[in-house]
Amino acid sequence: MAPLLPPELLELINTRYPCRRLQTRQLASLLLPSLPSPRTLVVHGTEATGKTAVSSYLLAQLGVPYAIIKSQECITARHLLEKTVAGVEDALEELEGNKDKSDATYGRCENMAALVEHLQRLLSRRQKFILLFDGIDKQREAPPTLLAALARLGEIIPAITTILIVTHPDPTALHTTGVPHIHFPAYTRAEALHILSLTPLPIFPRSRSPSPSPSSQAVAPPRIHQTNDDDLFVWTRYLSLIYDSLSHPASRSLLSFRSTAAALWPSFVSPIVAGEYGTRDFSKLLITQRHLFQNESVLVDRIVPHPSLTHHTIPTKPENPIHTTTTTRQREAKHDLPTHTKYLLCAAYLASHNPPRKDLLHFSSLAPASKRGRGAAKHRLAKPAATKHKQIQRTHLPPSPFGLERWLAIYAAILPRENGAKGGATADLLMQMATLGSLRLVVRTSAVGGGEGGGGVLSGEGRWRVNVGWEFVRELARGVGFEIEERVWEG
Repeated sequence: MAPLLPPELLELINTRYPCRRLQTRQLASLLLPSLPSPRTLVVHGTEATGKTAVSSYLLAQLGVPYAIIKSQECITARHLLEKTVAGVEDALEELEGNKDKSDATYGRCENMAALVEHLQRLLSRRQKFILLFDGIDKQREAPPTLLAALARLGEIIPAITTILIVTHPDPTALHTTGVPHIHFPAYTRAEALHILSLTPLPIFPRSRSPSPSPSSQAVAPPRIHQTNDDDLFVWTRYLSLIYDSLSHPASRSLLSFRSTAAALWPSFVSPIVAGEYGTRDFSKLLITQRHLFQNESVLVDRIVPHPSLTHHTIPTKPENPIHTTTTTRQREAKHDLPTHTKYLLCAAYLASHNPPRKDLLHFSSLAPASKRGRGAAKHRLAKPAATKHKQIQRTHLPPSPFGLERWLAIYAAILPRENGAKGGATADLLMQMATLGSLRLVVRTSAVGGGEGGGGVLSGEGRWRVNVGWEFVRELARGVGFEIEERVWEG
């Protein structure tokens, strides 16, 4: 059996939209001008799988008259119907080369009956016309019978073939049987890596590349051909790392995979741009930049870019790379909270996770520093172990409730002397504690009179507990220069 599509056309579509050879053949077998087409065709698949792109490009290459109506651009169902009539008019005028719009009555369409009347007049002399409704299942203010009515247009007007592009097909929505469906599955790992590896991002920004002098422009080879291999080498391995660490667990869309890879790419290759590593030192580069793949904040849509993606510290001569990296992370980890509010939140975390009997050891100025936190743990490990089981760290346990007086006492103990002398006396601590409660960073567990939050924040009765984790508090404490690890009891 001869192929339905010419080999050169099939290769052109596969080159432009890879990994969709089967779907292209299925669409071509149903939409060729020389063959009869079904009245309705449903193309379904998840987001960013090539449904609209492959279908519209194939229709343009086949030469079949068609019109594409995007539901995303339509506010109401009437807007959709009027846009359908306008799309058919534009397609016929472009096909016939007639730009005269003398008949303006076709643009008014209020219901399906009017739509059928307009399409019958427009397509009375046509043998085949394809209507492609993109995202019709997400149409706003759509009546419940919209899909069924559009699917039956071909029964009233034989020249029409309706293509419905949906995300999840509903077999009962069309109110008819025998409708062919073409599925566009999500891209697998190998397919996603292959598609994105076709367009690698450059390691060195174009603005940083040195411009050749006028005397050397005629003999100097183009620099882009020298860096293509290095770009592809780093880019393909970087894509595999992004897919396994961030994209596959959190998002399955090819668009989100591409946006995540593009967002982290400048930060990832910054040591190569600075000259610290070569383009083939991918293992060393991965170890240095592994913190980029431990934070999922890049997957969150933001109006303002994340600070870690906009500010990159690239030292020219790093005397101490570990200190430089730590300082950069401390500067990036600051949160938009007042200084005393940060100390209050750190004090609340210590009150929830430290036993009260150890407060004198951790927060008294008379206690030696060697017996606090990690020092106390090392001191206990030096003694003969009486038990062999491994104890759970306090940071992994749920927070315990604490009193208001203990919270304020720990806050006064951890506040630096320079802040305690000036800002401690003038800071509105109760207002800042109320702010932490409204943000749900600290929650009220019990109070006099019953009920959570009863009695108000100004009352001394009741108990509280912290509502944030260890990673958040540790980065918050590093932002103000407070070593909270030394104050957490590890027993």
